[in-house]
Amino acid sequence: WEEGNAHHYRFWVPHNIPELAEALGGVDVAAAALDADFVAAIPTHFCTPHAKHELSTVEYGNQPSTGMAHVFNHLGLPHLAQYWTWRVVTECKSGITPYGGFGGDEDQGLMGGLNVLMSIGLFDLHAGCDPTPQWEIGCPLFDRVTIHLNRDYYPGESIIIESPHHHAHACYTNEARWNGRELDSIWITHEELVQGGILELVVGASPSKPR
Repeated sequence: WEEGNAHHYRFWVPHNIPELAEALGGVDVAAAALDADFVAAIPTHFCTPHAKHELSTVEYGNQPSTGMAHVFNHLGLPHLAQYWTWRVVTECKSGITPYGGFGGDEDQGLMGGLNVLMSIGLFDLHAGCDPTPQWEIGCPLFDRVTIHLNRDYYPGESIIIESPHHHAHACYTNEARWNGRELDSIWITHEELVQGGILELVVGASPSKPR
């Protein structure tokens, strides 16, 4: 194994999580195994020094496993994606020192970009490579985020992410509305998002229900 281990690479099939789950014994078995990996990584706060990346079950300090929490979205369990992402961001990615700010091995901006995406509550495990790319809505750390869109490339002016009544322990998104329209899932297409608008998220300390 190079810079990772079987725990990390077992779930690194981002293009086909459903068939991966089937190969592992079904969605319930796959989700339980992934959840167990996160539980086992709690003592290391999901990050280890560079020389020890191969020793952890979940390693957000290096590239091979930085999408692991979002695999839960593709298993139909977004509440677990949101919970573990929140744990990773608050315990591993919130340092304010030059050595701790990235929470890992920064290469060409990947860790910085990862931290931003997880912190604002947007992610795409497929990295925009689908014929119709979709963003996965998570739970932001902020009550308001504004993304200014470059009009040379995008039709909209800005994307505003609002989570009113946000508090430190709110790690679940229980409702989502895009420009006033209620969304019935955690998915929103890239095409729709870059038209610009307001993504309003109702967050809480417990999930209303798995979606």
